[in-house]
Amino acid sequence: MTNAYTFASSIALLLLGYFLGKYREKHNRLAIEFNKAAAIFRTAFIEQIRELRGIVHTENLEPNFVYTLIENAIVDHEIAFIRFEPYLKRCDITSYHNAWEQYRHTSDIPKETTPDSLEGYYAHTKSVKGCIHLAISNIERLLKFANPQ
Repeated sequence: MTNAYTFASSIALLLLGYFLGKYREKHNRLAIEFNKAAAIFRTAFIEQIRELRGIVHTENLEPNFVYTLIENAIVDHEIAFIRFEPYLKRCDITSYHNAWEQYRHTSDIPKETTPDSLEGYYAHTKSVKGCIHLAISNIERLLKFANPQ
């Protein structure tokens, strides 16, 4: 009886090891695919982050700077957003869409805007620099979904 029990235990352990190995292999493959897609997604925003961070301390900024910068890149960003979505976990999709909506609305600033009208769009900012900080924050919120696994 002990030999049969030992044999059955050995078979069970072998099967368990096999399936755990397959699970780990699949998980590693999915992580590699996610990381590749995440890198492409993050790359789509590099130029805008660089520009925003580079001018945030500049004096006499044009009031429509944030609008122009984001508007010029919004199509490429939306394509990256759509392409990256399938790599996310289902539980992250709603938050991802909310972060996109927060970011996307920075491109809805009217071109003929003034610092005073920006206050109306960004209720808690009172300057062009505040809008720049908010745009950076919105981009960073989106990019958190693309942290490497």
